[in-house]
Amino acid sequence: MSSSEFRNFQSETVQYLHSLKNNNSRDWFLKNKKRYETAYKIPAHLFAQSLATRLEKLTQLSHKAKIFRVNRDLRFSKDKTPYNTHIHISFTPEITGVSKPCWFFGLNTNKVTLGAGIFGFDALLLDTWRSTVAGPKGSELAKIIGSLINQGSTIHDPELKRVPAGFAKEHKQENLLRRKSLSIWRETAHTDKVTEPDYLDQCEQQFATFLPVTKWLLELNR
Repeated sequence: MSSSEFRNFQSETVQYLHSLKNNNSRDWFLKNKKRYETAYKIPAHLFAQSLATRLEKLTQLSHKAKIFRVNRDLRFSKDKTPYNTHIHISFTPEITGVSKPCWFFGLNTNKVTLGAGIFGFDALLLDTWRSTVAGPKGSELAKIIGSLINQGSTIHDPELKRVPAGFAKEHKQENLLRRKSLSIWRETAHTDKVTEPDYLDQCEQQFATFLPVTKWLLELNR
């Protein structure tokens, strides 16, 4: 199967994630390595390639897809189960800058997530973010976010409890000023959606709704 033919996951992928969750051990994983390859690794790779191509057309920017590892980082975790029971993929435009806006996809045993944003502003971009949202462009972004929330999207809570020094405590955009990152996403509990024949089209359509946020963040990087 070529990436151009990939339009949706098969039910085996969702079933594999459930099996891995119920048998999260190295022995089981190794005994089912071929199943991992056919139900998880290959479809995730083809999906990432196909969606990256769609995003390039949507944004006129090349995108690099990153499939996060199935192996969990156990160094600082009390939970020693060795494997992630989800597929997580990010899509980052190939532009200059440290903190780049990206798109993200997540599939686990009970939900599917599609979103966009920047997971953390570097020091320089954080200063630019604050000065920008404190001005007229802050109102523009607040309207975009408000519209997406009304359509069913979710945004994380601000990281700071107070407005940073140098800005009025009751600033109109205090919610944005208290942020050190910005990501917005939409979830569905119906994991079988990923097996629908037009699922790649659905992903593109959902990402298109986040395009105003991504464009706003791209401007911030310039």
